[in-house]
Amino acid sequence: MQVFVIYAPENTPFVQRLAEDLKSHQVACVLAAKDTHEEIEAFKNAPVVLVALSMAATKDARVLALLDTAVQHQKRIIALRIGPIEELPRALKGVLPLDFSNEEFQEENVLTLLEDLIPPAPPTPLLPTDIQSSLDHEDPIQRKHGIEQLGAIRHQLDADVRELALQTLRDLAFKDPESTIKALAHNTLQLFSTDIEETTEEAIPIEPHLLPIEDEDTLVVETPPMPAPTTMPKMVPVWSTGPWRLSAIMGVFLALLHAYIGQNIASGLPIGLVWIVLPWLNIAIRDNGRLEWKMPGPLVGNIAVALVLGLVGVGLGLLVGGLAFLDIIALLAFNILYGGLIGWLSTLYSAE
Repeated sequence: MQVFVIYAPENTPFVQRLAEDLKSHQVACVLAAKDTHEEIEAFKNAPVVLVALSMAATKDARVLALLDTAVQHQKRIIALRIGPIEELPRALKGVLPLDFSNEEFQEENVLTLLEDLIPPAPPTPLLPTDIQSSLDHEDPIQRKHGIEQLGAIRHQLDADVRELALQTLRDLAFKDPESTIKALAHNTLQLFSTDIEETTEEAIPIEPHLLPIEDEDTLVVETPPMPAPTTMPKMVPVWSTGPWRLSAIMGVFLALLHAYIGQNIASGLPIGLVWIVLPWLNIAIRDNGRLEWKMPGPLVGNIAVALVLGLVGVGLGLLVGGLAFLDIIALLAFNILYGGLIGWLSTLYSAE
């Protein structure tokens, strides 16, 4: 078995000792020391992610980013608390860390960790079998029938099954290849949301305030105004929003800035190509949500394309005004940086 270990540099001695202890129990550890190709592949293939929790780790940007990525990839995360912490990272909300703070109990702690590393039994499907079969069917008509059945029994679902139903409908509304199925799933989600709002309104207690007037024997009942029900904002991918399509303007500005700094118009060509082409390329690749492009795919893919665009821009720059060798190296480095930035931004979500 192989696990991926996330940690802050300050906790390297603890992690190295832990890796040796686990190795003696036939558990291999890949340490997240650098973002190498081998580490990225190990992260993708590791069924379990360990995180060494300390005050330094909770404030380390790289640790927090790796944890968010692990959550996005639905990795199983086990937290090891090795020192005092003020607050759990957002990605670990609801996770109970194992206590590794006392080195005297290291052997017992490792045995407890080994028990937790045993893969959990696959969860029992919570949706009714016939509905689940219809939702998973290749025939759009069957999927449509499954969504309609799910909407019809929505009042009969307990909290756990209701949450699973909501997640299933969200997946269909975003990923299903048929636009009619997407629309039906979205409308059924609205039915679920309407039920929640109605339940919230009914649950709000109304406590009348008794206000005395001049006649002490008479009381007036004043009912406070009903607060408007609140709904959670809808989260949409950043790459599908309007501002994303305006990123070419940012590209023109950065290209002019690089040209001004380098005192050469050719210095702006590679930068402009990246910011004009990559944002639209991300939209085309995702095909309006039909393709689920998960990390680190967007990061690696955008960096690779940015490097190619940089080479093309450098070639054009040599034809236009000539570039020094150090200028070429610097421009390619900036292209890789901007490619990684665009790839990362394309994975974020925004409230609609």
